[in-house]
Amino acid sequence: GDLCCVSGIGASAAQTVSLARAIAQTVPLSLTEDEINAAGYEGEKGYHGTPSGIDNTAATFGGLLRFQRTDADPIFEKKKIKEPIRI
Repeated sequence: GDLCCVSGIGASAAQTVSLARAIAQTVPLSLTEDEINAAGYEGEKGYHGTPSGIDNTAATFGGLLRFQRTDADPIFEKKKIKEPIRI
């Protein structure tokens, strides 16, 4: 498909997370998924200044996530579903 050049589609988060994975594999570094996510978040700061963290978390872990903003750190909860959801 065609990737449009606009904000709001998570492309920057996907790029920063994939770059973190590629660097970790090349160096090599043994990074956890949480460390990959943290690297993606730092990359997102370069794009957006103060990102929410939802895009890099979705790009890192995939699946279904619950996100809640708080006065402190945001809350991310990975949800498990019994079967695929048809859209």
